[in-house]
Amino acid sequence: KFGRVSLLDMSKPLVVHAHHHCHVLIKVNGIDSYFSVKGKNQPLTNESVVLVNAWESHAYMHTLDGEGRCILLALYLEPSWLKTILQALTISSHPHFFPKSCAQLSQAARKLADSLAIEMLVNECIDPDILEERIFDLFMSTVEHNSELKNSNALMLGLRSKALDPRIRRAITSMNRG
Repeated sequence: KFGRVSLLDMSKPLVVHAHHHCHVLIKVNGIDSYFSVKGKNQPLTNESVVLVNAWESHAYMHTLDGEGRCILLALYLEPSWLKTILQALTISSHPHFFPKSCAQLSQAARKLADSLAIEMLVNECIDPDILEERIFDLFMSTVEHNSELKNSNALMLGLRSKALDPRIRRAITSMNRG
């Protein structure tokens, strides 16, 4: 339900792409590298986190010299799951949820990311409830001061004003049932 969480061993660039997930990228080991988000390079270091809004174009750029490896923890979180935990997170699908693509990683988030990465490496199976709790705690410690969560009402109004025509929503609902 939460989406996907991956430990990625990166040694080569990755093509520009986008997806509907709320995306958080944290380096856990290896060399410093960077992501291009909306065409601007964002550093991926021990002290930084790269934040990608839903449907925002991004690509892993690796390093200028192309050498070394970067191990990163990638959270691909479903906005629908986030809003079931905290209604204000309905805005996690908003194109301006993260006002900046890169932020300083707090010490609390660093500890949570390292702990989750170690658990993913060591344990073949993590209890789903514990895993979801750890993912949510890491997400909140990362976005708490680096998102528009505090302005959720204003962003929610923006989402509502862009909502589909009610007739189209009913048709989509009908097709999903059938």
